[in-house]
Amino acid sequence: MPVVYDIDHARQRIHTRCIGAVTFDEVIEHFGTLASDPECPELLDVLLDLRETTSLPTSAQLQAV
Repeated sequence: MPVVYDIDHARQRIHTRCIGAVTFDEVIEHFGTLASDPECPELLDVLLDLRETTSLPTSAQLQAV
């Protein structure tokens, strides 16, 4: 899965990296993974790193997320 993340509890931040050609379904799957991760707090800041992404979402996909 080209969406990976690391939770920094000290900073209450999640660092999410999208790598390669990321599909909308993979982004939705990522949210499901986060929801089921017992280490993920309810509230935290998100640092979204798209430097390694080779695909771009549509405006409709961004609105859906």
